[in-house]
Amino acid sequence: MIGRPVKTLSGPADDGVKYWLHQIDRGIKLRKKEEPRWEHNESFEDLKQWGGALGVEDETTINKVGSWIRSRRAALAFNDPKAKVLPKTTSGWEPIPVPVQGPDGVPMQDPMTGEMEVRMVERHKVREAMLNNIISSPMFGLRYTISRLIKAGALGYGVLKVGYRPIFETKYRDDEPEQKVKVTAEGIDFSGYMTNPVTGDPVLDDDGNLIDRTSIPTHEDWFIDWVHYRHMIIDPDGGNDFYKHCWVAQEYVRPLEEVKSDGLFKNTKDLEATGDAYDDEDRAKWGDVTEWSGDEDIAERAKVVRLFEIWDFKNGRLKVLADGYGKYLRDDPIPRGSKYGPFVMYRPNEIICEDEKFFPRPPVSDLAPINDEYNKARQQQLRAMKKSNRKIVTKEGTLDTPNLEKLTSGRDMEVVVVKVDGNYGVESAIVPFGSPPVNEALYRNIDQIAQDFDEVGGMPGEDRGVATSNTATGVNRMAQGAGARLSFDRADLACVLKEALKKLDDSIEANMTLERAIQIAGADGQAFTAVIDADMIAGDFDVDIDIEDLMPVDSAQQAALKTQFVQILGQSPWIAADETLALGWAKEFGIKDMNFAKALSRMAQQQMMAMQAPPQGMVPEAGPPQNEADAVAQTAGGTQARNMQGAT
Repeated sequence: MIGRPVKTLSGPADDGVKYWLHQIDRGIKLRKKEEPRWEHNESFEDLKQWGGALGVEDETTINKVGSWIRSRRAALAFNDPKAKVLPKTTSGWEPIPVPVQGPDGVPMQDPMTGEMEVRMVERHKVREAMLNNIISSPMFGLRYTISRLIKAGALGYGVLKVGYRPIFETKYRDDEPEQKVKVTAEGIDFSGYMTNPVTGDPVLDDDGNLIDRTSIPTHEDWFIDWVHYRHMIIDPDGGNDFYKHCWVAQEYVRPLEEVKSDGLFKNTKDLEATGDAYDDEDRAKWGDVTEWSGDEDIAERAKVVRLFEIWDFKNGRLKVLADGYGKYLRDDPIPRGSKYGPFVMYRPNEIICEDEKFFPRPPVSDLAPINDEYNKARQQQLRAMKKSNRKIVTKEGTLDTPNLEKLTSGRDMEVVVVKVDGNYGVESAIVPFGSPPVNEALYRNIDQIAQDFDEVGGMPGEDRGVATSNTATGVNRMAQGAGARLSFDRADLACVLKEALKKLDDSIEANMTLERAIQIAGADGQAFTAVIDADMIAGDFDVDIDIEDLMPVDSAQQAALKTQFVQILGQSPWIAADETLALGWAKEFGIKDMNFAKALSRMAQQQMMAMQAPPQGMVPEAGPPQNEADAVAQTAGGTQARNMQGAT
C-alpha cells in the first residue's frame, strides 16, 4: 500500500485537495526512481547479496557491509548526546527561584515560616535540565533512534521527526457525566464543551471562546522519532536544499476505526478503507477471515486507510488527506513550536550537481559493488580449494567399503587392509592423484579488494577490531586517516542531532502546560528535585551538543587522566579553586566527567579557605573523602592536600 501511485478521485473534491493529491503523486514518482538503489543496499545489509548469481548452492557470503554499518554506528555515536542550552539574551543568565519537591511529591515548605522552599538557579540551566530530563528518559529511546538514523543514512537517507504528544482528559469533574464533542446539522452540541453544572450554559474563557473539554492535557510528552525514508514524500520542485522546499509529506497507514474516532480529524463520515491488513496471499491461504475467526467485527477492525500528512511551509498549514478521498481530514495551522516543520534530514553523502538533486548517494551504494566482488573472489577461492583436495586412485576391488571408509576418515592409526595380487604391491595398488596448484594471485586479489573496501568505507580493520596492517606505522597511519574522516562524519551527525534537539526545545517551550518534576543542579552543584512550570523555561535560547560526548569512554584511560589532572592542579591551587578555569582545563586535558572537575574545584576552594581560617601554624587535617575527586586527590601521591596548601 505504501509507495503505490495515488488513487484517482471518485467524486467531487474540496478546494485544493486535487492539487495536493497531484503533488503527492509527483513526489511518489520521484521517490520511485531511487527505490532500486535502496532495495539493492538493503539486500546487502539483509544478507541477500547473491540471489543465485553464480548458480551454486554453497555461496560464500561475507557481510562486510553489515559489519561496516555496525562499526559505524558505534564509532559515530557510542553514547547519547547531552544538550547544552545557551542564552541568547541576558535574561537567560538571571537566577530564578525554583521550588524544591519533597519526598511526598509536593513542594517543600519551611516549617517555621510556611513559605515554599526555593533555590536560585540560572534560567538557562533550568531549561537545560528540562531538556536533558526528557531525552535521557529510557522511554524516550534516543539511543535506539540515533542508531536507526545512522543505519538509514548508510542505506538511503535519515529522517527524524520531532513533536509533542499530549494525552487529554475525558471529563472535568467526577460529578459531570462523560460526554463527547458533537457537531450536528443543527449546530454545536454544547455538551462537548465546558458548561455550568447548574444552568447548562457554556463557560467561556477570558477571550469569550468556548472551552473544549479535551483541551486540557493530563499528561504530556515529547518525541524524536525515526521515520523510514520510504515513507517520506519530497517536494519535486524543491531541489537540493531541504529548507527551500515549499512542502514535505509523510505517508502512513492507520486503522479506519482509529481514524474515525480521532478527535484531530474531521470529514470522516464518508471515509472508506483504502485496503485491509490481509493481503490476497492471506485470503488465498486462509479464506474469509470472518468465517474462520468467528469474530464478526474483525473484518471491520482490519480495514485501514492510507494517509498523507502534508506540511505546507509556504502557507503555514498542516494538512492530512486520505488516498483517493476528496475532503481534508485535517487543515490546521502548523502546531506551535513547529514553524519550520518537524523533520530533520540526515544525508551524509549529499550530491551537489546541476539538477539540484535532493536524494543523496548512500555510502553503501559505493561499498556494495566491492562487497559483491569480494564475495565472488572468496567463492572462487573456495572452488579452487575444493579442486585442490587430495584424491587417491586405486584398482577396482582393492578396497572394500569398510576399508575405504577407514582410508578417508582421517582417524589416527587406522588399519587399512588392501587386496593385492602377484603383479602389484601396496605402493602401486593405491596411488595419490596430483592436484592442480592454488593460484596465489587469487589471494592477493582478495587482499586488494579488502583494502579497497576499507579505503572507500573510511574505516580500516583496526577501527572494526580487525588487524589489517603488519606494521605499527601502517596501523598509525590508518588510524590517523580514519580518525579524521570519522571526526568529520561525527560532526555532520552532531549538526543533525543539534537541529533535532533545538526543534524539541522549541516545542517544549511552546507546548508545556503541566508542571514537571526534574533533577537539577543548584548553584552549589548539588542536585535536587525541582518543580518546573512553563514560566521558568520561557525565553530565547539556542541548543548545542559536545561532539566528544558521543564518543566511547575508556574507563582506564579516564582514571589515569584524572590522577594526572589532580597532580597538576595540586601545584596550581588558584586554578583548581576557580571552577571556570578548572572545567576548561579538564576539557582540554581530555576528562569526560565534568562533575569530577566541579567536585575537585569545590575541594580546592574549601582547602584554600581552611588555610586562611585557622591560627598561624595550625593546619586542619584532611577529612575522609566525600566524593571521587577527594578520593583521587588523597591517593595521587598521598600529599595532595599539603601540596595545595603549600603552593602559593
